Amino acid sequence: MSSQRTRPTTPAFSTANCRTTTFLAAQVNDHDRLLLSVLAGQQLFSGQPLGAVLAEMQPELLKLREQTYQLLGQQAASLGTGGAGTGMSDEPKVDGKK
Repeated sequence: MSSQRTRPTTPAFSTANCRTTTFLAAQVNDHDRLLLSVLAGQQLFSGQPLGAVLAEMQPELLKLREQTYQLLGQQAASLGTGGAGTGMSDEPKVDGKK
């Protein structure tokens, strides 16, 4: 029997990165669902106190969603997968492309 240790085929950090990416993707999804609910609530309770509260919440939720999206993009970039966290605006990127 060999005294050498065998290395796992998937390093622990890769598993942790995968879990982090999955968590962040779920958070972005949850923020999207919450924002849709807030928008629907604003329409449903327009002119009422609850509608005003929901309108106050929306900018903060959008900010938190964008931060989570950016973190997801950074995580994906560190894994070499790309595609997420590139922003939601239609502005040209640094290279001039949309």
